[in-house]
Amino acid sequence: MINKSKAVEILKEAGNTTEDAISMAQSFMEIQQWLQFDLDKQLEDDGFKEYRRLLNAKRRKDYPNYSNWCNMKGRVVSNNSETRKYYKDIGITIYEPWIHGWKAFLLFNDYMGPKPTPQHSLDRYPDPAGNYEPGNVRWASKVEQRVNQRKKK
Repeated sequence: MINKSKAVEILKEAGNTTEDAISMAQSFMEIQQWLQFDLDKQLEDDGFKEYRRLLNAKRRKDYPNYSNWCNMKGRVVSNNSETRKYYKDIGITIYEPWIHGWKAFLLFNDYMGPKPTPQHSLDRYPDPAGNYEPGNVRWASKVEQRVNQRKKK
């Protein structure tokens, strides 16, 4: 992805005023962000799928929390998740800056820190019916998760 200052530089070289270049660069950045989001969500090209598969495998190896982040998103954001009725359909959401793209994962990863053990998983705490957001997520053992379950109706 091209950054805004590079876009301004290119637009100025093309004969635009500084003010126009900045305005156009901002629009370009918004379009680029939307396109990246669209690509991340919808592109079905086999080559791209293979690239994503390999990239995700590398991320899982290099970043142990990556799988937890992907699984959290799958439970809450996906329309195809088998667990949708327990998350998305009852209004559970994810803190917006943690949702889309690599930077979102890095923000999530920085907030959560390393897991105490590989057996720990993501838990919504202290409010098990609350959202995945700062102040309501932690790494928890299976025992801690069982104690913190939502009350079934």
